[in-house]
Amino acid sequence: MSPEPQDQLPPQNAGAPTRREPPSAFNAFSWEALPLFVSFFLWGLGTGAQHLARPLFAASFGVPVFLVTLIIAGNAMAHLISDPLTGILTDRWGRKPLVIGGNIIRGFSMLLQFFSRNYYEFFILEFIGGIGGAMFVTGSAIIMADATLPQNRGRAMAVRSTALRTGMIIGPALGGVISILVGLRAIFLFNAATKVAVHFLLVYLVRETNPEATRKSRQSAGGPSTLDLSMFLRKPVLVIALVTFGISAMTTGAFGALFPVHAEENLGLSAGDIGNMLSLAAIVGLIVTFPNGFLMDRFGRKGFLVVGLLILGASAYLLSQISTFQAVIIAVMVFGWGQGMGMGGSEVVAIDLAPEDRRGTFLGIWNLFRNVGGIIGPLLVGFIAQIYGFQTAFLSTGAFLVICAVMMGAFGPETGGSWRPGTRTNPT
Repeated sequence: MSPEPQDQLPPQNAGAPTRREPPSAFNAFSWEALPLFVSFFLWGLGTGAQHLARPLFAASFGVPVFLVTLIIAGNAMAHLISDPLTGILTDRWGRKPLVIGGNIIRGFSMLLQFFSRNYYEFFILEFIGGIGGAMFVTGSAIIMADATLPQNRGRAMAVRSTALRTGMIIGPALGGVISILVGLRAIFLFNAATKVAVHFLLVYLVRETNPEATRKSRQSAGGPSTLDLSMFLRKPVLVIALVTFGISAMTTGAFGALFPVHAEENLGLSAGDIGNMLSLAAIVGLIVTFPNGFLMDRFGRKGFLVVGLLILGASAYLLSQISTFQAVIIAVMVFGWGQGMGMGGSEVVAIDLAPEDRRGTFLGIWNLFRNVGGIIGPLLVGFIAQIYGFQTAFLSTGAFLVICAVMMGAFGPETGGSWRPGTRTNPT
């Protein structure tokens, strides 16, 4: 079989030594990795409870609904600022200091939120906590990237996603119980307690995957010591950036922001029904995640990512046509299926494309595309729905996802697949 075109392969650094596995990497399926996966579950548990408490607590101060939604937008803005900076600093300072620091910031902000007495104190603490959250999420994803190889990366990232999503599914239910038994404020103490447990796991049981000796050796071998953004001007990276933006716009915009309003205003669903639909989508995505990771490792990322985008596009079409409760269930399940394939696939491809000596910088800046999609998506679909109606907004989002699928199929990279003979990612 003839070799693939050069722009379909993960970028390599001129003059830098190429290793299949950095000396600091650990086996993502060994006992050594278990504390990291447990930390993801605990983080998701506290964050899921926080998702329940955040809007309810903000509303309890008697502020307008706009200020309640502003809390969520402020959290997204914190990620927009913190993600690229975190990625750059992990390459220079190491991964653990940023991950541990982010967890500490998030934990202290939760503790102080327990004592907040007005909306503005709560908003500021939530923004600060968002910065810490971005540091943890981005830094821990980079640790996972260091700890995996192309042959097992799909499955390992699927386990990470499964642990995180399981916690975020259980978290709101547990937060509801805490709110009933103790009070709404107690959820912030619970979230802070989960961060204390995560702290001990990170400090004592998780290894630094980018130690100082490794950083210095890479720089002496030709690795860049200054910020170089030329790695983002390659065709495969631009394609995966477009795909990432589209998935985020669909997830947070058409489904996260538009669907609940559409279901309540036009279909007459109750808040409880809508909550159940959101949980159903999360559960379906959770079920799909690991099989998708396994198949991506075996057959390659590209085909499954294209299929995931098309399924997401189909879910947008179904959401535009729903008129019965049964149709809502089908559309929501299709969305969960597409999201489970699309989000996992885009993240793994991004990690595959990251240069080894600039992996943190690459992934931190790549997260910008996801965050921009999360901010622009709700605004754009809301504008379209306001002017042209809900159906047009869903159909427009679906059409954009189909365009993303075509672009990925035609120009996107294939970075995995241990059953594809002659590929760079085959085991030797």
